[in-house]
Amino acid sequence: MKSKDLDLQTLPDTGTLRGDLVAMVRPPNIRDAERKLNVMTGVISMIARDPEMAAAAQEAIVAPRAAANRVLFQRAIERGEIAADVDLDTLSMIAPAMAAFRTLILRKSPDREFLVGIIDNVVLPAARRNTPAP
Repeated sequence: MKSKDLDLQTLPDTGTLRGDLVAMVRPPNIRDAERKLNVMTGVISMIARDPEMAAAAQEAIVAPRAAANRVLFQRAIERGEIAADVDLDTLSMIAPAMAAFRTLILRKSPDREFLVGIIDNVVLPAARRNTPAP
């Protein structure tokens, strides 16, 4: 998901946080996944050498998804599904960061199973946590 593909006004609204997050899962087809892995390999080598490129990549690749997640988490707060004091910044970055790591470092496409697993096993438990870790 790139910034040009994102309209925060038309995000899924299924009535539940999990439903909204899962509705956002649109992994690429196999051909697109392979092409994106090749592109991202080139991007990571440039990121390592150029801080401006790192900032641009973060803005184009990670920030749009985090912004969408932030909207979904805010809706969940308004519905009373999660506490109002959750760390929206961290929650919003978990899935995009893990997907970027899987793509850039592990060179694996973040498929549907991986993304739904992140939602169910990491994001939702973190969002529903009502006391800070010791």
